[in-house]
Amino acid sequence: MVRSELKYCLGDKFSGWQPEDVSYATTLIFDIMTETLVKGGRIELRGFGTFEVRVRAPKQARNPRTRKKVTVGKRGRVHFKPGRAMRNIVNVSKAKFPIKSKDTAVRYIETEAA
Repeated sequence: MVRSELKYCLGDKFSGWQPEDVSYATTLIFDIMTETLVKGGRIELRGFGTFEVRVRAPKQARNPRTRKKVTVGKRGRVHFKPGRAMRNIVNVSKAKFPIKSKDTAVRYIETEAA
């Protein structure tokens, strides 16, 4: 799902809202979440999951073009840990809606071509 699909779904749920209001609300929520993470905060949505920034240590990497070693500095990474309720719902729904992988897509294309 992308942001426009989320806005569309929210517009369906809140039919009394103007599309501009739905757009503003989604943008505001994402801005607040981003600002919280930038400040080093943690976002916990009960039943859904938690977002937090984890710091990665500096490391040596290799430029794939030149094959020269490059130092990659310390950086933050947003980590999401799903809540128990979400994990249970997703695990139960795997039987109904199997998660597609690249291999599945390749097999689908191969069978369609045959």
